[in-house]
Amino acid sequence: LKPISALGRWRKKPSAPLRGPSVVAMVALATEADALPQPPKGEWPPPSPAPPPQHLAAAAPRTAPSRRDAALEDEIFHCGYFADVTFRFHGFAGEVEEIYGQRALFSLLSPVLRNLLLPSGGKSCNGEAAVQDADGRCRVVLDPAITARAFREVARYVYRLPPRLSIEVLPEVLLAARLLSLDEFEESTIAWGLANLGGPVGDAPVSPVGSSDNTGRGVDAQEEATLTLVSVGPATTRSVDAALSCYERLCTLDPQPVRTDAWQQALLQTFSSEQIFASATFLSLSPCTMRGLLLGELLHADPGVLWLACLDWANSLAGRPNALPWSQLTCVVPRPAAA
Repeated sequence: LKPISALGRWRKKPSAPLRGPSVVAMVALATEADALPQPPKGEWPPPSPAPPPQHLAAAAPRTAPSRRDAALEDEIFHCGYFADVTFRFHGFAGEVEEIYGQRALFSLLSPVLRNLLLPSGGKSCNGEAAVQDADGRCRVVLDPAITARAFREVARYVYRLPPRLSIEVLPEVLLAARLLSLDEFEESTIAWGLANLGGPVGDAPVSPVGSSDNTGRGVDAQEEATLTLVSVGPATTRSVDAALSCYERLCTLDPQPVRTDAWQQALLQTFSSEQIFASATFLSLSPCTMRGLLLGELLHADPGVLWLACLDWANSLAGRPNALPWSQLTCVVPRPAAA
């Protein structure tokens, strides 16, 4: 046996004490953590923060167009190097505008264009679309009711480009979406219209925040200043006309009550009865649209003014060529229930 003093030399030396934050620092960290907002118990993931106010979102700077968007805009609206179909439109002054694209992409989203562009399993175009231009592309002339500026929005939807909508062009876009059976595009167009009803109307379309100029033409300084998203702006005559024209489209083109009711309420809340009665589009409304408009209680604030406006509308209706009698018109707006 060795003496105790000898064993002490082989005993393991005690390890150094662990270094860490002091007690004061740990208490400070715990206090800061308790001060942070905590999600309610049992709720995960925590709720997302509230979006910024509309006026702050409208003031956000627009980002520059991406290289992808710029290349697609140039291809669709100018060059058509990789296109196999040309959509040709004739303007009111006789000008011709062409929009290029791929038949397969348009046919994938629109059954109407599919029957026109790919009737034989994708081998050839149909009927009028069988005509080919000098570059070998199928040349297509659509329904005359589909305008060039409305089909530009259709092309942007097909190629997933930022939209360039405005209140003034909205009735034409709604008609094009309905005629081409683009239901999702129509829904998004109506949602944009409800959010921007009463916004600015002009030659330069209003774009969402962060969008780029997709018209295929340069943007000057004056147009650049107008390309901001405004939820509610000054009610001009043309904006009232465009809003009434949209309501006319929704009431007459195989309408849905939810859409027509939402648009009617937004229309009456945005514009006063005097602005609506003073609109030239008011005198050209169909009886079905007029019935739906009169169901709004806000128009009945002054019965005398309403009576005179209805007389003006009736006189305008009687003077229209080929006007159908009231009994032969199919009205989709429900009649008010009898008391």
